[in-house]
Amino acid sequence: AVSSSGSSPDSGSDRVACLFDPATYYGHHEAEWGMSWCASLGDDFWRGYRRVIPEDPGFRARRPLYTLYHYLNHYNLFG
Repeated sequence: AVSSSGSSPDSGSDRVACLFDPATYYGHHEAEWGMSWCASLGDDFWRGYRRVIPEDPGFRARRPLYTLYHYLNHYNLFG
């Protein structure tokens, strides 16, 4: 990659390339499930996910709330 000054990462510069994500989120991992309705992730993905992060007690009761947030946001943005 070339920076705005024209130097590349291997040109001896002490600059370090980085990625800035303006939509980072720090919260409970269950919030990821709120967007799963539009992610088209298959059953194999979710089985693998649950092998790494087991389902917490009460998740099935909380899941509709995580999903509702994104439904309402989508409706607000796109009608």
